[in-house]
Parts: sequence; structure tokens; C-alpha cells
Amino acid sequence: MRYLAAATALAASLLFFAAPPAAALRHDVILGAGGEVYKLHLGYRSEIFPASSGSDTFLLALEVLHQDGSSDLMVVPDTDIGDDLESTAALIYEERSRTLFLVWDSRVNYIHSVLKLASFDGAQWSDAITVRGGWLTPRGTPQIAVTRDKYEVEIDAEPQVIHRTVLHLAWWEGSDDGEEVLYTPIILENGVYVGNHEVFSMASLEPAGAPGAPALLSEDLARAVSLRSGRDAETVMLGFVDSLTAQVRTVEIRPTPGPLSSVADGLRAQIIELGSLAAPGDDLQILATQIRREVELLSNRAHLNPGVRSYLAQQVYRLVAGTDPASLDPSALADAASNLVVELGNQLLGDRLVNVAGSLRAQIIELGDRTGGQEPPHIFALRVLSSRPAPITPAAPTSLFLSSDGREVLVAWQGEERLGYVESAGDGWSDEASLGLGPDGLDLGAALHILQQRAESR
Repeated sequence: MRYLAAATALAASLLFFAAPPAAALRHDVILGAGGEVYKLHLGYRSEIFPASSGSDTFLLALEVLHQDGSSDLMVVPDTDIGDDLESTAALIYEERSRTLFLVWDSRVNYIHSVLKLASFDGAQWSDAITVRGGWLTPRGTPQIAVTRDKYEVEIDAEPQVIHRTVLHLAWWEGSDDGEEVLYTPIILENGVYVGNHEVFSMASLEPAGAPGAPALLSEDLARAVSLRSGRDAETVMLGFVDSLTAQVRTVEIRPTPGPLSSVADGLRAQIIELGSLAAPGDDLQILATQIRREVELLSNRAHLNPGVRSYLAQQVYRLVAGTDPASLDPSALADAASNLVVELGNQLLGDRLVNVAGSLRAQIIELGDRTGGQEPPHIFALRVLSSRPAPITPAAPTSLFLSSDGREVLVAWQGEERLGYVESAGDGWSDEASLGLGPDGLDLGAALHILQQRAESR
């Protein structure tokens, strides 16, 4: 089975540390649920812990300021090892579990860096997870959004409730073809890392839309990434620039409801098994009828309501019955039917979005559980919300802001005395406008906050 249950996207607080000036909306401290304040320190041990002895390594430290006025200062695990140089750290506080998550880039040597993630529950740290490695790879500060959910699975014929937290990470990374935006979901089940994550390139998403002018794309704009909670409680949205096509794109990332994932996974296995028994040229009406019955049985076990069960069964029946018997490929048909269940089920169970490019098709990614348990893999549906040629912007720190539904984008860049910006308008962009900065205008943080509000109100 594959699972990714209907998730609850949390309004999570973000902190970006050692970020460029355009990230001025973010601060170097973050507030916890109990009023405690978390603050990152980056530097040499002798600077952060003046009374310490031993090797003077470069490290990350977390300071916790409590409500009673006391404080704790601790080294972030795995950051005080050898000559590693830590940088581009990001914090997020996950409200429901009252857990602090930290992701940072650790440069092992001149040519090798590793992106790591760890959590702190107020008492102890988790083991650090290696998210991404790379040789001679420049990398931006990761952005993080969190979804949480729970679902029920059968393990050894006994129902068990799984509480899952998904940390969605996105960042830019240098490549031979320019900047590339990468995405990965980090999955925790009952607080335990599932032991598997994959990194996906956003350059492979379809539909592509109208291309821009890569030669005119500024490096700063190509490195602008925005990841935020979605338009409802079940999604996150990612805004980025595809440097190969010079397009500004927005993508909705939706976890597939757990019961639906179990149906899709079971259906795939059944089609491969039953389809392998069919000979080329056989009448597929019999196979289609068998598969329809399997969909109904799987949907019943997953406790889907009768209307959803009937609709999914009928649509899968039509898909199988309409397949050319002479070119029957059970594996390909199984994938198509499984994806159809995910796509239609998402629409029926809450995904009412119509893609602006005119396509309802979502691209499916899945990750398996490699801890050795019986839990199913996890399914994510990615859908392009908008795609338009990138505007021409100067070489300056640049930020992206998304509208509440993810369809519209505001691009802002920082000048010496003004904060310039353009807004999406149809397939293009508005005329350039700006906000004054400095003593006679706004400070950078306030100006960026105004633009963020403007984007979200559209």
C-alpha cells in the first residue's frame, strides 16, 4: 500500500539564519508555544562559549530563553565535529508536537557539503538526518513547511493508528545548467523518521507553459524560492523559477489521503497479478469487471463512502475496458489505474482545484518505508498552478511572494533606496513599482511585510 493521508498544513513559524538581505522579513529568533524563545548562534566555540576549553571548532548553538528569565545554551549535535563549517540554517517550530526543527548546511571540506536536519523537543535532540550531499555544490537556505495527519493501517491484522509529520523542504542548488530548485518531503511516523526520502527536481514538472528568456534571467531571481502553507489545510505551495526555461512557476503539493493511498496501492498489485494472466488479444471486459470488483473491495476496506467507492470503481473499469488488448502492459496499466485513483480521489475528497493550464492531471511521487515495518509507501500529488515567463529584474537580493491560492506571484528586489517589485498579470507582469527605503521611507522588513500582505490578498 501507499499512504499519504489528508494532511493538516500548520501555520508554522520560519527562521532563516545567515540569509541574504532580501530575507529581512525573517528574524534570528523564533517563539515557542510556552513563550520560550529559541535563538541560533553561529561561530567558533570560543566566541559562543567563552569559558569552554578544547578545540575551537566552528559550530551552531541553540539558546533557549525561558519565561522565568533563565536560559540554556547548547551545541546543536553534529555541528562541532572536526573542521566542518556550518551555514545557511533554518528553524521551524511545529506547534502541535511542540517540536523545534533545524536544517543546516555543513561544509565538510572545500568541495563537499551536506544538508542536515534534526529536531529538539525541549529536552533532547533527535539524531541528525542527512538530507542531501554534494560536491562543489552551492546551495541556498532551505525553506520549510509542515503538515501533520493521522491514519489507520492494518499491521499483522490489527488496526494501528499512525501519527505522521511531514517536513516539506525546498531550496536552490547550483548545477551545470544553472540554478535548480529541489524539493524533498521528510516523513516522521509516530515521531520516528521512516528511513527514506528522495530529492526531486522541480524542472521536470509539466505542463511547462510559455518559455521566458534564460539569457536575461538574473541569478538572484533564479535563486528565489517560496514555500508556504497551502490554500487549505491539506496542502503546501511552492513558488520558484525554472532557470532552464526562465519561467516563474507555482506548484501545489498535496498529500494523498491515507485510505485512498491504500486503494491505489492494492489496485496496482491486483492489476499486475490479474493482467499477467491475460493473453494478448483477450477480451478485456472480463478483466475490467474483475478489477472493478477489486476497487470496490479495497474501497470498502478503506472505509470510503459508497458514492466514492462506486465512482472510482466505474472510472477504473472504463480505463481497463478501453485498453487495446493487443498492447496490454499490466505494469503500465497498473500505474495508470493507480494514478487515476489518486487523482480522482483527491478531487472527491477535497481537492476542488482546476489547474490554470487547463489540466487536472497531477504528477505523482511516492516514497517507501525502509524501516522494515509493514507501513505502506507515501504518495504526494504535485500540480502546477501557474507558469509564466520570468520578469527581467536587476542583480539584487530577490524574493517571491505567493497569493493565497498560489496562482499569483509578486517578485521583489532590493535596491539601495527603494524596494522594487512587479506583480503577475495574466500570463505576464505589471509595470514596475517600488517602495521607498531609509529614513524618509520604510525599513526593509516593513516594506517586505507590506508586499507579502499585498501578495496574499490577491
